Amino acid sequence: MLSDDEIASAVLDGFGGFLDEHHDLARRRRVRETAPGYSPALWRRFAAEGWLGSRAGEREGGSGLSAHAAGGIAQLVGERLVPEPYLAQGLFPLITLLHADEGASRASAMEGLLGGQSRIAVAWQERPGAVEIAGNLRTRLSKEGGRWRLDGEKTFVVGGGAAERLIVLAADGAGTPHLLLIPSDAEGVRIADQRQIDGTTAATICFSSAPVADDMWLQTGSASALDGALTEVRAMLAMQLLGIARAALAITIEHAKTRQQFGKPIGSFQAIQHRLVDYAMRIRLSEALCVKALKAVDGDDADRAKSLAAAAKLSAAEAALVVTRGGIHLHGALGYTDDADIGLYHVAALVLAPWLGNTEALTVHLLNLNELAA
Repeated sequence: MLSDDEIASAVLDGFGGFLDEHHDLARRRRVRETAPGYSPALWRRFAAEGWLGSRAGEREGGSGLSAHAAGGIAQLVGERLVPEPYLAQGLFPLITLLHADEGASRASAMEGLLGGQSRIAVAWQERPGAVEIAGNLRTRLSKEGGRWRLDGEKTFVVGGGAAERLIVLAADGAGTPHLLLIPSDAEGVRIADQRQIDGTTAATICFSSAPVADDMWLQTGSASALDGALTEVRAMLAMQLLGIARAALAITIEHAKTRQQFGKPIGSFQAIQHRLVDYAMRIRLSEALCVKALKAVDGDDADRAKSLAAAAKLSAAEAALVVTRGGIHLHGALGYTDDADIGLYHVAALVLAPWLGNTEALTVHLLNLNELAA
């Protein structure tokens, strides 16, 4: 039987081969100008080849990989700048559904997601910088004439404009949280999609007396499914940011070997070498923390996993921003042009770094978690 590390290596090889055949940075540049900013056809290929179902068990039609083994997919999504929303519309809804109450709505959503026919976005955030599920949710459920209605607003719903279904976090009159599965074209749902600087989109979604039918309840009386999903996806996001940092460093090293100043490659200057070593050390330290977070996700201590995922995300986001920004600096004016690949990676890092918690909010969150554990 293969060890988890061997499986992780095989996943990297397999997904890398898939990307070699179907993706390059030229495609990234092409699709960012289109709606929805990626290829729906390739998204279906993701599903057909099993990449979307990597974390689902065999009973659900997936391959049942550990978080540690599946982390390689997220890393390569970052390294290759894959525009398809593997985390936002793949893993995030998948993990939420896996832990939701069993029922017809969950089964239907899982089938559509894993088959690539249905795109699902998670609408949970109500305030900029939100890190965890708020205690005083403003998205509310109310019962009128025997029917439930939904009112409120969700912000920064990545991929929300292209989704057919929305997993929505809301509270009833008593403040009890629930998870709902709402069709994006339902009555009382209004979506304002906004394109981000890297070509991806994020939406603000308003619910105005939107009807909630009996088959739209995913988890009643709790939002634990979403809480667990946030932890895992934050750890996977750290891996994606780590991939961005690794690729950016490789691009910058190659540039330092060929760029000439004073008759020598700039990579021969000690000051440049020291800077590149500093970037490499940041990446190595972040990588160790990312792996530790993913293994904690696979473990039984949810609080430890939550803390390590937050720490990994902070570390990887900083590494991606520092390395891509430094790479642009070492490229000179060329680094600011659209033709320079390093600029694509920097823009991706700028968009992904604040998702699921910016530096300030996530630092406070991590400190609070550590105080509770003390």
